[in-house]
Amino acid sequence: MAIKGSVISDKNAKNIDDKTLYVQQGDNLEGIRVVFKEKHAYSIDDAVEINIYNTTLSKANGELALTDVPNEQAKKIDLEKIAPQITSLAYLEANKDKLDGSLVTINAGMLISSTNNLNGDILLKDISGDIEVDIKTDASFAKVEAPKDFIDLTGILRVIDGKMSIAPRNLADFNALQFVTDDFTTWEFPNVHLSGLQSELFTSIANWYGDRRYGAIKQLADKNDANFTQANKLYPYIPTDSMYSSLGVNNNNKLSLKGVKVIKVTFAGSQAIGYTEFSEISRTDGLIRVNVLPFTTNVDEIKVGLALPISTEGEKDEWGLTTPFGQNKNYLIAASEAYKENGKFFTATFLIPTTLEDIRALGIESENASQWFENPIIEIINLSSRKTSGISTSRDDRHIPILIDKVEFGF
Repeated sequence: MAIKGSVISDKNAKNIDDKTLYVQQGDNLEGIRVVFKEKHAYSIDDAVEINIYNTTLSKANGELALTDVPNEQAKKIDLEKIAPQITSLAYLEANKDKLDGSLVTINAGMLISSTNNLNGDILLKDISGDIEVDIKTDASFAKVEAPKDFIDLTGILRVIDGKMSIAPRNLADFNALQFVTDDFTTWEFPNVHLSGLQSELFTSIANWYGDRRYGAIKQLADKNDANFTQANKLYPYIPTDSMYSSLGVNNNNKLSLKGVKVIKVTFAGSQAIGYTEFSEISRTDGLIRVNVLPFTTNVDEIKVGLALPISTEGEKDEWGLTTPFGQNKNYLIAASEAYKENGKFFTATFLIPTTLEDIRALGIESENASQWFENPIIEIINLSSRKTSGISTSRDDRHIPILIDKVEFGF
C-alpha cells in the first residue's frame, strides 16, 4: 500500500529538518507530515510515491504523520504540483481539521515580529484574527527584516492540539501587496447630467461619488486649512458625520476593485471655524453649510470608518427597523483610531473582506453579501465626533469636517 502526492515543503530553505517533508495528495486536501529515517533528497514540487509498509501512520497532537519511513520505500513519480488554497483566517479556523498540513495562502495580513526580523515571536494578523508564524532559528530567511507593509503569506498550515500556525517554506512565500494610489491631483469633469442626489467626483484613477446634500464634495482647501494643504489642489471634503456623508468609490473600467484587500485613507480634520460653506466646484447647487465650533485638542476626535454597501433581503437592523428589499444598506466594517488633533494628516489602514467567511465574521448576515465581491462598492465615512462637554449628538454644530489627501488600494 502506498500514498502519492506532491511535496509542498522546502528542505533547502531549512524551515524544516532534512529528514522531514510535507506531502499533499490534491488541492485543498489535508497534507501529511512524512519523517524518513535518513536525510531525503526531495525538493519542493517533486511528486513522490511512498510505500507505507513497516511505517507508522498516526495523528500526533492532531497532526497526521507518517514516521519511521525507510528512504528506499519512496520514489519520484509524475503528478501536477499543488496550488495553495487562497483563504483567510476565518475560513481556516472553520475548516482547520480538513486543511491541516496543506498548502495555504492567507490574504492580506501584517506581520508583527518581536525582533523586527523573520525570527522570534511572529504573528500574522488579518481581518478576522491572528496566527502564529512558525520560522525556525536556522531557517535561511530567519534573519531577514520582516516586511513592514501588507503581504499575502503562503505556507503549510499546522494544527497542533487545535491551535493553528503557518510555516512559510522560503522567502518567496512572503508576497508584498501592490498598491494603486489616488492622490486627487487629476480630476475629470465628465459632460454628463448629474441628476438626483449623487455628486460624481471622477479622477483619472477612479470614479468617486458623494451626496450633494451631505458630501463628499471637491473644492480648494478652506482658507483655514492652508497651512497644511497644497495650494491649487482640489480636496474631497466630508463636512458632516451623517452616514450619508461619505466618499464612495465603485467598481469601474478605470479601477477594478475586485480583489482589493487593503485600503489606506490619509485624512485630516479641517481647521475651518464658524459658519462655513463647503462648495462643490463643478456645481452651482452643491453647497453645504456647517456651523463649525472650535476644535478642542486632546478632547474632540477625528475618525473615519469604512462601509460596504450591500444589497439587503429586507432583514431588520439592530434597532428592529427594516431596510427595503434589494436596497443597498451601508455596513460599517471598521473604524480608524480616534485622533485628537486637527489640521494634520493621519493615515488609517483598513483590511477588506476577501471571503464570505470574512463577511460573516463581521456580523453581516445578508444573503446577498457574496455578490459584493463581484461588484465591490466602498464608502469612507466621517465618524469624527465632539467630546467637548455640552455638545450633544443632536446639535447641528456637532460636526467636524474632514478632508481626504489620498487613498491607496492594495491588491
